[in-house]
Amino acid sequence: MSRGHGLSYAGRMNIHLRGASPAALPLVLLCLACGYIDALGYAHHGVFAANMTGNTVLAGMALAQQEWGTALDRLSTLLTFFLGALVGGCFPPDKKWLYQVPLFLECALLVVAACLDPAGSAWLAVTTAAMGVQASVIVG
Repeated sequence: MSRGHGLSYAGRMNIHLRGASPAALPLVLLCLACGYIDALGYAHHGVFAANMTGNTVLAGMALAQQEWGTALDRLSTLLTFFLGALVGGCFPPDKKWLYQVPLFLECALLVVAACLDPAGSAWLAVTTAAMGVQASVIVG
């Protein structure tokens, strides 16, 4: 049953999406990339490659349980993300085109990661750095 304007839910969504900002599609693609990379990172390494809140909690739990090796893995992911964010933050957002440079760098890092084994530590380091670059641009 449709509510409002005599349109079905799908019809209302179509109208809503047509009026969306041109920036909506790239943002949706960036979110999908984060989710995919997080899923692979957690499945292969037990850490999140894109969202550091979960890694902070996991590192704290590992430290509380005195699992030093696990804690070090979690903390190294945080460090790699931070380094990626630092590099991405080197491009001041005072000019609109400067957002494209770090996002191109993120894309290049993800292409490199696509050539690596997701179960390897190099894959995790490259994708985590790429997600740090992305975070610095989105937060900007």
